[in-house]
Amino acid sequence: MFRKVLIANRGEIAVRIIRACRELGISPVAVYSDADRAALHVRLADEAYGIGPAPSTESYLSIEKILDAARRCGADAIHPGYGFLSENPRFAEACARAGIVFVGPPEEAMRLMGSEARLGRDFEAARSEALGAFGDGSLYLEKYVSRPRHVEIQVLADGHGNAVYLGERECSVQRRHQKVIEECPSPALDETLRRRMGETALEVVRAAGYRNAGTVEFLLDEDRTFYFLEMNTRLQVEHPVTELVAGVDLVREQFRIASGEALSIRQDQVALRGWAIECRIYAEDPDKSFFPSPGRIRRLLEPQGPGVRVDSGVYEGWEVPIYYDPLIAKLIAHGADREQAIARMRRALAEYRIQGIRTTIEFFKELLADADFAAGRLSTALIEEFLARRRKSAGLPREALEAAALAAALEHRARRAPGRGRLPPRMAFMKLEVYHGEERLEIEVPDAEGPARIRRDGREVAADWVRLQPGEYSILVAGRVFDLALSADGEAFVVSGRDGAALVRVADPRRASRRHEVDAGRPGLERIVAEMPGKVIRILVRPGDPVACGQGLLVLEAMKMQNEIQAPKGGVVRELGVVEGKAVNSGDFLLSLE
Repeated sequence: MFRKVLIANRGEIAVRIIRACRELGISPVAVYSDADRAALHVRLADEAYGIGPAPSTESYLSIEKILDAARRCGADAIHPGYGFLSENPRFAEACARAGIVFVGPPEEAMRLMGSEARLGRDFEAARSEALGAFGDGSLYLEKYVSRPRHVEIQVLADGHGNAVYLGERECSVQRRHQKVIEECPSPALDETLRRRMGETALEVVRAAGYRNAGTVEFLLDEDRTFYFLEMNTRLQVEHPVTELVAGVDLVREQFRIASGEALSIRQDQVALRGWAIECRIYAEDPDKSFFPSPGRIRRLLEPQGPGVRVDSGVYEGWEVPIYYDPLIAKLIAHGADREQAIARMRRALAEYRIQGIRTTIEFFKELLADADFAAGRLSTALIEEFLARRRKSAGLPREALEAAALAAALEHRARRAPGRGRLPPRMAFMKLEVYHGEERLEIEVPDAEGPARIRRDGREVAADWVRLQPGEYSILVAGRVFDLALSADGEAFVVSGRDGAALVRVADPRRASRRHEVDAGRPGLERIVAEMPGKVIRILVRPGDPVACGQGLLVLEAMKMQNEIQAPKGGVVRELGVVEGKAVNSGDFLLSLE
């Protein structure tokens, strides 16, 4: 076994590999960009080496810098994780030349399975041939699969001729062709189909001369016919669901294989026990078209309890950078069957608290409650269909909305008087108005103790409350307990709890009339600013152009994603404050609408 391993990655996967190293008695070495000096994977490693500026092209994608760090620390092997250089055959080849073991497949197998590049070349060759033969270079592909499932088979192969498949993963729940929820096993497979797909995957492995961990991906149609899609020549993001159900530590097996050992398990020993589901926790805002949400994590409370696992790369106080994929953690739930796994996942999501940035936690709460998901009616179109039928703001139960309104009013008052134990006597009760969409609630907020009063639709209720810490409250309404977390969203608050999230706005009626008078004399000018740092890729409008509400205005690139900035209302473009290619910071002026 290896003495020292360098992990050529960052975030949660680097943390996962470091933990495997610890269990095997291997000394883990981290690399980091300038943006990641205080990252969790750096803090957990024995040694760490800087590899350059924040952009991945100048750090995590630099073969030369990573190999230099490996030489400096005397690493026996390099584990690439996933993403970055993990499927780059030039990197595997460079490791071999340097005498450092690459924890992954042979370079030849990676090239053979690099179907995307070969497909592009094959397209051009076929187009040229068709043009010469028929005077028409048009091409078409078969077969179109309607409402397919994305099902993949986990494989392991060693250097002694042994290969196994460890069941399948259902990866159909995708957004922008990116997996967001995975589970093992698939609701669509029985033992017969599982065996057929597994044996087909092993045929691919043997034909390619493949070694180490890999995934053979298929599309499965509604008639349960499967079609080969591609092979991923690395550890997958979603590997934990297989680990929990198959009982095999995949990272440990990767190290064993790379060090020349045989597989620790035979195919006849593989047994799937229970059900596991994974939700990828992204730093994204679901209410703003999943726009990236970098920033400082002010509060982090991870779920615990039976059947819950969290693979995370962040900590409370960490600043989520803009330069990398927005995945910050993976939440995995394991149960005796799918029903229990879903129940545990819903419970874990309700316990998860991340404040300071927006995440996909609330979105997953809604999605897991969806009838199609609960019934296992999955396809790659599920999220698109779910978003189409999902109401923009899910209606919260009556008491839940009242508790959310009170929490927002309390936080508004606390931010007006930071550090004060009690407000002056004349402000013992502050009357505030809270708006949720078109709905209006009146709140009488007490001083540091005593019940609050909530008025809504002619009904008044008293509510007990405790401020646990800034942005977090425990509230009792009509005997129900609401544990709520708040994060600022411009001038409003996003209030999250077990029942979901609500966007509410707090207003002080004593100032409302003055503000109304000011607004009445102000032109209807809407200044649109950048909500996060990024780079302007495309500008879609010019001054003088009329635009409709929701129309694209420009495209901003951040966190490896291109995000379309849309018009918040209809109007006319009056001014542009940026040009294509310009880097912007949070709060920078982009354009104005009137």
